[in-house]
Amino acid sequence: MVAEMVVEPLNSPALITLLAFLLVVITLLVSTRRSSNAPRLPPSPRGLPVVGHLHLLGSLPHRSLRSLASSLGPVMHLRLGRVPTVVASSPAAAEEAMKTRDLDFAGRPRLLMVDRFYYGTGGIGFAPYGDHWRQARRVCAVHMLSARRVASLGRVRAQEAAALVGRVRRAGISGGVVNLSDSLNGYSNGVISRCTLGDADCGVEGGGARLRKAFGEMEELLGTVPMEETVPWLGWVDTVTGLERKAKRVFEEMDGLLERVIADHRQRRRAAAGPPPPGTLKTLWT
Repeated sequence: MVAEMVVEPLNSPALITLLAFLLVVITLLVSTRRSSNAPRLPPSPRGLPVVGHLHLLGSLPHRSLRSLASSLGPVMHLRLGRVPTVVASSPAAAEEAMKTRDLDFAGRPRLLMVDRFYYGTGGIGFAPYGDHWRQARRVCAVHMLSARRVASLGRVRAQEAAALVGRVRRAGISGGVVNLSDSLNGYSNGVISRCTLGDADCGVEGGGARLRKAFGEMEELLGTVPMEETVPWLGWVDTVTGLERKAKRVFEEMDGLLERVIADHRQRRRAAAGPPPPGTLKTLWT
């Protein structure tokens, strides 16, 4: 009898209609509250769970972004794994982000490779906007990139450019193929290492060649996006592919080289072995 008293009201069409109406009202209220609290985002294409819009980039991301911009407009929102990204595809949108509202867009995301190779600080190239970044920028402008400093290092750039031209000439005479990308990358690393550490080997076995090789491997890894950064629960893929092992090896080698360079500068300052080799490190030391 009790069961009949409970079941009988549920068979009433009026009660069922009332419950359905209340369910619809509650659903609308919850969705409206969520939409009012959600940020206003640019238009976005349909995405997939977990990967977001990564599958839309393809093998030529710049062309894929151009195609998306032609249908969505000059500013669009993409979700690259768990990373929300706003893409500006027109000069006007880029000017508004980089000039008109530059302070709003001055922040930088935390990247796993950057945190590892820059000891968590990010350096001037990756550090978030703030007191640390402004101080680092001031040091660079005054001591590293001033007109006088750049002019004093003209000899290094000329010598490295001459060495580059010589390598290309010898390859041409022998009929070999010249990989200009590798050659220009080697020239850039040579200039950076000599301008930073000086012409001496700085106590490093193998000298500048070893430093340039370590710099090149570090630059390659800085341009790599680990799977853990976009899809954290797939971080084990980086271990399977060997990326984690390579990053750890390069970091340990780079850290050891820098420790030896600093120790060499300290020894030269304390002993009568002569002044430290000229370079940015010597300038910062003094």
